[in-house]
Amino acid sequence: MKRQDFLTPFGIILGFILIYISIYFVGGKDALIAFISVSSLVIVVGGVFCSLLVGFGGKEIGKAIAVVSHVFRRPELNLKELVDTLIELSRKSKENNDRGLLILEDEAEHISDPFIKKGINLVLSPLSSEMVESIMSTEIDALRRRHEQGYRVFYKAGEMAPAWGMVGTIIGLIIMLQNIQNPAEIGPAIAVALVTTFYGVLLAYLVFTPIANKLYRLSEEEIFKREIIIKALLNIKENQNTFILKEQLESILSPQLGERLKQEAHNEIR
Repeated sequence: MKRQDFLTPFGIILGFILIYISIYFVGGKDALIAFISVSSLVIVVGGVFCSLLVGFGGKEIGKAIAVVSHVFRRPELNLKELVDTLIELSRKSKENNDRGLLILEDEAEHISDPFIKKGINLVLSPLSSEMVESIMSTEIDALRRRHEQGYRVFYKAGEMAPAWGMVGTIIGLIIMLQNIQNPAEIGPAIAVALVTTFYGVLLAYLVFTPIANKLYRLSEEEIFKREIIIKALLNIKENQNTFILKEQLESILSPQLGERLKQEAHNEIR
């Protein structure tokens, strides 16, 4: 299930609002108008986009734009629910001695996570535990590479935006020097020069880099979730005690959730 992430767009919009409110308080309406420049925005955004086309190509940029939706609407990561599901699978596979691991076939029908379903199929196969771990780990590596293609584009956009802001500054200064004897042209030229740098820095550190960081964090959360799944399913395949699984999960989860698992495990062995 996905949930709407309101803090990301709220943070970006609030950042722009606070900056422009500050400009208005310092210089009034005229100053605010001076910081609104379509030409400066075209230089920065257009320059960054063209640089990304050269460096990555249209296919990778398209994928990066597509994954931006995960920043604003992402799957909810409920570790407690995931851990409870995995422990329940382990418990049922031990309690049904007549069917053993085959009980997992019935349980898989009620699980929506495709990675868990694939893992259960591998657990029920004649493959060794080492081979099952290798196959599932390879899928995690492929997932990491796909996610990396997305956030890498935005990291690069964050790196290049200030540079294109400087390009706008150079353009403005050249225009100013060409019209040094015409005072009426100096003001707009300086405005383009400085405002373009302003846009470059603003977009880099309020939009591109934060989005890249968010995508990276979401990727790491998904990978962490899948590593937990692998750990649990290997425990089930090797027919280890559910207590061992709880102890393993305790060592990699948050202190609060780990403490809950530890208490449950001690209650079971009393």
